[in-house]
Amino acid sequence: GKKVAIFVLLFDGLKGALPVILAHHYYDVHIFELTIILLFAFLGHLFPIFYGFKGGKGVATYLGGLIGLNFFVGLTFAIIWLIVAKVIKISSIAALTATILSPIYFYFIMDLYFFESHVLKGALIIFLINLFIYFTHRTNIKRIINGEEGFIGSS
Repeated sequence: GKKVAIFVLLFDGLKGALPVILAHHYYDVHIFELTIILLFAFLGHLFPIFYGFKGGKGVATYLGGLIGLNFFVGLTFAIIWLIVAKVIKISSIAALTATILSPIYFYFIMDLYFFESHVLKGALIIFLINLFIYFTHRTNIKRIINGEEGFIGSS
């Protein structure tokens, strides 16, 4: 149901956000190191030891991590997802669209806040996470191509 979905979304997001926020708060780390922390939190979600290395698709964890890196980067992801979801009504296409654009808006938004060479290296880590998200969505992509992917709100 909706309550369980919201609960799962929230806690999956916290898996990405908390390590990034805590590292940023307690340590002197650059953007590149924060994106590495996000990468490892994200990989821990995709390949959890306790579940036989079979986890989720990673979008909520990624979104949480983006919010942890910079609120406006996470907000941009969420806005793109919402616009595409509203127009196309397919969640996976919305997630994949917001994901594929994320290295670009990550770079430009983060460059406004941090004038350092580490922003470009961070964008490369963000791109690497993109590859994993596309990998976890490979069955969704096949269903999209075949016209079989479900619409938001349909059962």
